[in-house]
Amino acid sequence: ILTAAEASRFPEFKTLFSSEVLGAGIKVSVRSLCLLFTDLKGSTQMYEDIGDASAFGVVRRHFDFLEGHIKVHEGSVVKTIGDAVMAAFPSPEQALKAAMGMQAEVSEFSRWNKFKDEIVLKIGIHAGPAITMTANNQLDYFGKTVNVAARIQNESRGGDIVFSRELLLDPSFEAIAKSGEIEEKNVSLKGVPETVALCFWTPVRARAKRAA
Repeated sequence: ILTAAEASRFPEFKTLFSSEVLGAGIKVSVRSLCLLFTDLKGSTQMYEDIGDASAFGVVRRHFDFLEGHIKVHEGSVVKTIGDAVMAAFPSPEQALKAAMGMQAEVSEFSRWNKFKDEIVLKIGIHAGPAITMTANNQLDYFGKTVNVAARIQNESRGGDIVFSRELLLDPSFEAIAKSGEIEEKNVSLKGVPETVALCFWTPVRARAKRAA
């Protein structure tokens, strides 16, 4: 059985039918959704340093780079906001694999494109229920899970992956996360009344570099 929520996450489905899935004003509850948010660290300064046209070119190429990793792990881009990306995945472990691939290859991507400065990614992951509806002729997601996921990404220092600690309750997710170093913190997120337990994941190479 293929549910509507699962179908809506397929990139091909979103491309072909996103504007036809739900009529105007119709909202559908999604029981569980995993969201990944990314942002470029220091993008405002980048626009100042290299100019609008060049900076916009960097942003567009980095969108293609991120979308490649998202699609490989069966996710789909929901939308881009400025130089940020919102993506949906069938499961948290797929979102984490995509995020780890992005962080592992972003330095090489910057060198290959001969960017003036290496781009630095901020990534956040969160999962939970959400509301989906058609907005601006495409499927979009709304609700507390979306807001918290975006706030979690804001906590990233760059070069790491931040996710809600509750995701470690999933054995598959925990097994993947153990490939790096995890620092846990209780954080107050803007607009969220309760404190949220977050994990800050960094790859082993970053840990070794700090130790040296």
